[in-house]
This record gives sequence, C-alpha cells and structure tokens, in this order.
Amino acid sequence: MIDWVAVAAAAFERAASLTSVFEQAAVEFRRLTRFDRVMVYRLLDNAAGKVLAEDKRKDLYSFLNQHFPASDIPQQARALYVRNVLRVIPDAFYEPVALRPSRTGSEPLDMSDCSLRSVSPMHLMYLQNMGVQASSSFSIVRNGILWGLVACHNEMPRSLTYHVSAAWRSLAASLRRQIKAKDEAENFRQRIRLRSFEDDIVALLSREGSLYDALSDHLDEIGRMMGGDGVAVLRGRELITSGICPSDNEIGALAVWLSDRAVVPVFSTDSLSRVYPAGARFQKLVSGVLSVPLSVDEPWLLLWFRAEEIETVEWAGNPHKEHSLDSCIPLTPRASFEACAEIVRGRARAWSLAEVEAATRLRSALADVQRNRRLRELNGNLTRILQDKDLLLQQKAFLIGEVNHRVQNSILLVFTFLGLQANTSTNVELQEALEEARRRLTAVALVHRRLYRGDHVEVVDGARYIEELCADTFSFMGQDWAKHLALDLMPVLIATDRAVTLGLVLTELLINSNKYAYAVSLRRVPPCGAVAQL
Repeated sequence: MIDWVAVAAAAFERAASLTSVFEQAAVEFRRLTRFDRVMVYRLLDNAAGKVLAEDKRKDLYSFLNQHFPASDIPQQARALYVRNVLRVIPDAFYEPVALRPSRTGSEPLDMSDCSLRSVSPMHLMYLQNMGVQASSSFSIVRNGILWGLVACHNEMPRSLTYHVSAAWRSLAASLRRQIKAKDEAENFRQRIRLRSFEDDIVALLSREGSLYDALSDHLDEIGRMMGGDGVAVLRGRELITSGICPSDNEIGALAVWLSDRAVVPVFSTDSLSRVYPAGARFQKLVSGVLSVPLSVDEPWLLLWFRAEEIETVEWAGNPHKEHSLDSCIPLTPRASFEACAEIVRGRARAWSLAEVEAATRLRSALADVQRNRRLRELNGNLTRILQDKDLLLQQKAFLIGEVNHRVQNSILLVFTFLGLQANTSTNVELQEALEEARRRLTAVALVHRRLYRGDHVEVVDGARYIEELCADTFSFMGQDWAKHLALDLMPVLIATDRAVTLGLVLTELLINSNKYAYAVSLRRVPPCGAVAQL
C-alpha cells in the first residue's frame, strides 16, 4: 500500500498542469477506494461548485464540467468540512442510534469532531436522490479555506478499511501539496510575465516626454500587458482610447462613479453591470474593468476593458430551486440532477490576483516616473536659471570693469588737464588751487583703482587704502614730508561709499595740515610729530 501511494504521488508530481493532476487524482482515488464514481470538485468564487475531473463506471451518467448550486453545501457543512477533512458514509440508508446514556447537561453535546457522528438527514436524502448509497469525501483546504473536495459515490453500501483510510489520507495530502505547488508555480509564471511587461513599459515611459504623451503613444503595449480588449487614459476632459471601449460619454460617467470609490486604489470587476447599473447599457461591448488612478491632484485614470464572454453553464439540476414559504412543509433537498443549461451574460474573463497586483505596482511605478520627471524638469529649470545668473554676473562684471576703466581714464584725463593748467599758469595761488584739486582727485581715483583691482566691489581694505592714499598725497608734498609720516593701521573692510568719503576727509586733513598748520615749512614741524586717529 505504501509503495502504491508513493507511485500515485509521483504521478501527481509529474503531471504537467493542474488539469492533469485532477484527472490523475480521480483515477488514483477510484483505484484505491473502488467506488463507482470519483469526482474532484472545486468551489468557485460565487460559492457554487464545479466538477473538474471525474473517473466513473462506464454506464453511469457523467457530471464532468457540470456546476452544482451553492445551496448543495450549506455554510454549516462547509465549516465541518474544514474541521473534518475525511468523512465516510458507508450506507446512506442507515438508521442513526442514540447515545447511551443520554446527556443530562444544559448544553447539547458537540460531536463536530466525532467521526461516528450521524449525518444530517438532509444530506442523506440528497444522496438518496442522486442514487448514491455510499459516500466518502476528502476536503482540500488551503489557507484555512475550503478549496474543494474529492467526492466518492457508490450505488451500493461500501466502507473503507483502516489501511485504505490511511492511504487515502496520505494520497489526499500529496494531492493538496501538488495543487498548491502547481497553482503557485502558475501564479509565479504569470507574475514574471507581468513584471517583464511592467519593466519594459516603465522603461519606455521614462525615456519619453510627458507621462500623458508617453501613455498615449504606448496604449497598445499597456493593453497587452493586462490582456485587455481595450484601454483608455482619461485626464480631465482629455480621453484617448485603443481597442474595444465604451463611448466617450460612458467612460466619463464611469470615471465619475469610480472617483467616488477612491478609497480603493485599484478597482477591478469581471461583471461591471452588477456593481455599476449604468454599465448594463454597454455590457455587450464591455463587462470587465480594471481601473488605476494615476494622480490624487487631478482626475487622471488608466482603464483596461474586457469584452463580454457569453458562457453556457451546465448545471446538475435546476440551480434556481424555489423553496416553500409554508413553515409547516419541511425543507427537502432537490430531487433532480438532470443537466440544465444556463446562458450567463454580462461577465468577462476575470482579472487574476497577479494582474491586480501588477496594476498596483504599475500605479506606483508611474507615480515614480512622474515624480522623477518633475524633478528632472525642476533641475533643468534650476540649471538654466543658474546659467543665466552666471551669464548676468559675467556681464555685470564686464560692465563694471568697463565703467571703472572709463572713470579711471576720465579721472586721469582731468588730473592731466589740471597738471597742464598748473604748469602753464604763472599765478601762484591758481597753481596751489589746482594742486589741491589734483590731490582731492587722487583720493577718488585711488578708490576706483582699488575697486577695479579687487574681487569685492562692495568693500575695500581700509588699511591698504589709507596707506596708498597717504603715499600718493605725500608724493605731491615732497619726500621730506614722507619721513615724518608714521602709520599704525589694522586691516578692516570699509564700504565703498564710506571709503570715498573717508578718502576725501583724509586728503583734506593732510592738505590743510600741510598748507595751514606748518605754512609749508618743515622747520615748524615738532620733533615728536603729530598723531591723528581715524
């Protein structure tokens, strides 16, 4: 038995797809239990069930690919299936036996986890209506949720031995692992494909101009990423579409409705008309929508559309059973399991979890692209502003240098004219006045020379300025006067306008000292000299 279980588990592992796993499981479980029929039964998102694989006696009617209503397995039964993964009913016509002694407590005895617990009379009647006398089922539970069942039916009473039950449990555990592994592998492949699409699209959009223009130029690639039949970009009143899409007005109304659901970052549905009644007007064209907001500052949406896929669902019996409202009539399970076809409209191919996750990542990536583009634009603008500033500073420096050069030339020209005038004049008083004017002009010229040579046009070095000013002034008085000059200066920065005023004042002091205090005679200069503090 152990070797057989190992061989069957290896067959599950070698199966290329989930469908192959289900088909192999139906064969192996029937070979193990020798029941007339074994079905792999999957619970769908709408709570109904579907037979994915079946292995049966040749003369029996097939339930393969048929759907069973959600009411066939009530919520209470589903909760018990999660708690008790294996349930065996050897004979649906058994007579339940009461517990002895009877319980006398106030609370009824909870036998939910008891394998010998009697089955609900409703379920026994359900089996009898199917023509089933023996049943065995194993729950396939994933992440604490009932995923499906392996259901075995037999027309005659049949029980499972201990060894068969143990092998059943081992084989069912292997099946559960393979379902999980292959489902995760399929999801992984889909995520890799979507991630590759996402990286390519983000790279394309990052290289182009504005994000809106980039999206408009690559709508077809974005539509193929999610397998959509149509795609649209709506920004304010600007709308660009590609493929199968509703009209512009219908997309605008849908966008308004989606904006009211802004608490959900990514909205998806495969049956739009069920949640958005106005979508019934165009459900024949579009029934599935995946929406991604691209901005919180403005109405900017990226929408994928999927066309309606009319599906014919084969039901094992009428799924719309009418229940009597008369409380006196006991509830009974449905008695008919004849195939019943139902045409389902207004539904599109469902968006997978991987696609919704990819849309969420794409939304974040596009937001990063938008932020990076804004940063590049701001950096470009700042760089241009700095370049313009540097150019203006260069122009300003050139103009200031040109002005200083011309001022200096003008001062030199005036200085020269005054010298020529003094040399040609025979009037002593006029000569002295012209020389005094030349000394005052020297003070102003000295400031301009300092400004022209220095790096800072707003300030000058006061100590050096006074030293040069005194040296130029005493050069007019004669070298003998320079011997009596002693300067005690410390570096200090002086504003340009104050330096001009200080230079004029100092020049006046020196000229007046030379002219009036000592009558232009060195014999009257005191031996200790005079001290002036500025």
